[in-house]
Amino acid sequence: MGDIAQSLGLTKTSLYYYARNKEELVYKCYLASCDAGDEIMAEAARDAATGLESVLNFVKTFFARGDEIALGRRPPVAMLVEIPSLAAKHRKEIEARMGRHFDALLGFLRRGIEDGSVAAECAPIPTTQALLAIVSWSYVWYGRIPIDARPAVVEQLISLVQHGVSARPHRFQDIEFPEADARLPAGFDRDEQNLLKRNAFLRVGSMMFNERGYMGASLDDVAEQLNATKGAFYYHIRNKEDLLYQCFKRAIELNDEMIARASNVGRNSVEKIELVLRYLFNVQHSEDGPLIRFRSLPSLSEKRRQEILGLTGAISDRLGALISEGIRDGSVRDVNPAVIENAMIGTVDAAPDIGLHMRFSDNSKISAEYLHLFFNGIANRRRRRAVR
Repeated sequence: MGDIAQSLGLTKTSLYYYARNKEELVYKCYLASCDAGDEIMAEAARDAATGLESVLNFVKTFFARGDEIALGRRPPVAMLVEIPSLAAKHRKEIEARMGRHFDALLGFLRRGIEDGSVAAECAPIPTTQALLAIVSWSYVWYGRIPIDARPAVVEQLISLVQHGVSARPHRFQDIEFPEADARLPAGFDRDEQNLLKRNAFLRVGSMMFNERGYMGASLDDVAEQLNATKGAFYYHIRNKEDLLYQCFKRAIELNDEMIARASNVGRNSVEKIELVLRYLFNVQHSEDGPLIRFRSLPSLSEKRRQEILGLTGAISDRLGALISEGIRDGSVRDVNPAVIENAMIGTVDAAPDIGLHMRFSDNSKISAEYLHLFFNGIANRRRRRAVR
């Protein structure tokens, strides 16, 4: 609160007139973000002749708002990354408003299926989550795009939503998922592996950070979940930030591992991309998951944050190389690899959220439904004209 007051040239006493504490200030910022979401959904539905038009209007309006913020024409909005840290009453209100946004977009898709503008093969709930994943991840990368280059980027995303990346209609098959490598991280005492294996404390740590946010997660709670003594746990983990850092390192290593496995199995580039995404979806919903959400990245120290961003960039480059390879071999449409790889990463990062909206036990089936948009798009290919 002191930092905010200083940046505004106010005393802390003056700031407390508007918010009694930091939690209340976060809550009010989140309310403003929800208000902005309400406006986007209302504008998306306005004058739309079909469900598909509403979906595409949603994507266009979302990014147009971001551009207006960058140009100083609208106030910034907060990323809703620390909802678990809110007081119970505030948390329920914000979650309910986010739920209404999900339901509005779900309604657009269902309307599109009914009016024939959206392909009947689209499963509404997984597709809604995939759409939100793509736009939400833009908070990580879209701000680095120069203003004059942004219209072309948005057109790429609109094309992705409509038509997917596959050059031909892509068919998903049932697949068997590989088991993740359970190696211990370098530097850990192997004599202690029965007490603190990597896939135990980092998995539980990731789960805690994802569910409770960085502020709400506790090392004591992680140790309790593992039935580990606090002394043994703190011997290996210095502090909460160190645990968060190790969770990110694990997520990056699992991404690398699944990219390598998919590259060895896929027959062409679009199939390799499919397997990467489905393998990682399975990790998120298996005993090896979840992976740490990247919304916790700002809680790392600057040095560690830059290290993780560099490693994430290397993963993006590997995905981009698969996309470029697919364009050359004809399995992927002529797309901008840099834009599409960001959409891919966002899709993987948000995969756990689908569990908030539906229950399932078949990761092969649901991963195909979740990723249908990414490969085939949502536009009904049987219609003579795509809605623009």
